[in-house]
Amino acid sequence: MKNVKQLLLGLILLNFTGIAQNGYVEWNVGIANIEDEFFQGFFPGTSVLIGTRLNFPKNLLLDVEAGVAFPSIVTAKLGIGSYLNKGNNSACVVGIRPFPLHGYAQINFPETRIGQWIISGELGDGSENSLYSRAILNFGYRWKLKR
Repeated sequence: MKNVKQLLLGLILLNFTGIAQNGYVEWNVGIANIEDEFFQGFFPGTSVLIGTRLNFPKNLLLDVEAGVAFPSIVTAKLGIGSYLNKGNNSACVVGIRPFPLHGYAQINFPETRIGQWIISGELGDGSENSLYSRAILNFGYRWKLKR
């Protein structure tokens, strides 16, 4: 758990330093499939993250985000992907959410002048590390940060 907290702190600091390009604020709402001894079923959640996208040759990208969430308090995402259309920033991204621990796949729809819609599906192991979640479906929107 100490390593997860250090990773989250590092991601937050990276986002706030402004050293990366393509900064954004992202708000997500979703529903998780929870399976533990006290609760089984679907549980809602939300998160607000600050993120940045680093561009690499051949349409590759690295997406880094960190922020606050309910019910996990803090969360972060680290993904690598490829642009479907670099001109409008539409992309497919796969990655890891270190807390609550999930692997994810995400589609970033074409960007407008304000931002873009996103959808992601996540898989967890149902343990305490994933807050007893087996799967999460998220819908979100990203607003570009102005420099």
